[in-house]
Amino acid sequence: MTYIPYRLVRTRHTLGHEVDMQCPAFCTQTHGTPVPGALLGTAEPGHFYDHEWHTGPSFQLVAPGDHYWDSADFCTEEDRVYPVLHTELSAEPLDDGTFGTPFIYVDTLNAGQGAWLDVAETDQLIRDLKIYTARLQELRDQLAELTEEES
Repeated sequence: MTYIPYRLVRTRHTLGHEVDMQCPAFCTQTHGTPVPGALLGTAEPGHFYDHEWHTGPSFQLVAPGDHYWDSADFCTEEDRVYPVLHTELSAEPLDDGTFGTPFIYVDTLNAGQGAWLDVAETDQLIRDLKIYTARLQELRDQLAELTEEES
């Protein structure tokens, strides 16, 4: 197994007690933050502290929002952005205070139903995105010819 640099952090576990855990060097998450309702006793049973997953660098591909929003009186600039693809480096925390094998988390629409990609799967996604980008460029070029707009 490959050595993954880490640091020890003291955090609160979901059951409320403090624990020492290994945090991968790439992790930028603040561990042990109370979730809404935790202190009032209204949080889900056994879930009191948020941000226990190790997450690091992340970014999103954002596309224009739904064109129907543009005609609405209540439309704001925030309504016009659409997170199409959220990507971050992540690792699962294990019960013994260590962490699992890091992976790239990819989530379409930032809906929390994403995939955990290893290196080979990430390579495939990159190949697919390059094909998508090339096809988008072809469509853009066709549009430019049709509308005689070159930039």
